[in-house]
Amino acid sequence: MNTLKTEAPIIRRIRALFESLMTESEVIPATFRPVARNLVENYIRKADPEQVRAIIVRIQVEIIPWLLREDDNH
Repeated sequence: MNTLKTEAPIIRRIRALFESLMTESEVIPATFRPVARNLVENYIRKADPEQVRAIIVRIQVEIIPWLLREDDNH
């Protein structure tokens, strides 16, 4: 199991981002936050940093432009 000192920087940043979203957002009701935290933590503990990086790059290249475009023609 990764500890904070040996954890890959990308995993630490994702954990910090998720925690920030959980505390600053009302998207997930407080009742469900422990379940969401457990799901994310279980994934993060087992995550391969290179696979996580590949997912983030795909989101950057494919998903975000798709979400931000103005039309639904494509």
